[in-house]
Amino acid sequence: MNAEPSNNASTAAAEWTIDELARLADVPTRTLREYRRLGLMAPPRRRGRIGVYDDEHLQRLRLVARLQRRGYSLAGIGDLLDAWHAGDSLDSILDDP
Repeated sequence: MNAEPSNNASTAAAEWTIDELARLADVPTRTLREYRRLGLMAPPRRRGRIGVYDDEHLQRLRLVARLQRRGYSLAGIGDLLDAWHAGDSLDSILDDP
């Protein structure tokens, strides 16, 4: 698997196993599994029996980490991400008329 994301469009897209992604994101593997369980991160693509993660997964991990640093709980982050993907406005996310 690739060790770092590629900036060159002509090369293959970056792909990592769960262990590689965890090292790259500097989080324990169990954290990635918990984020998947909570719906904060999409499941990996499958290549046979191996789960393959890509740059979208890494970007999601970085977003979750930024929101946690700002004080959001994992449940709150899940609500924000669900609403964002549904196209809701900030007012509807916060239940503000």
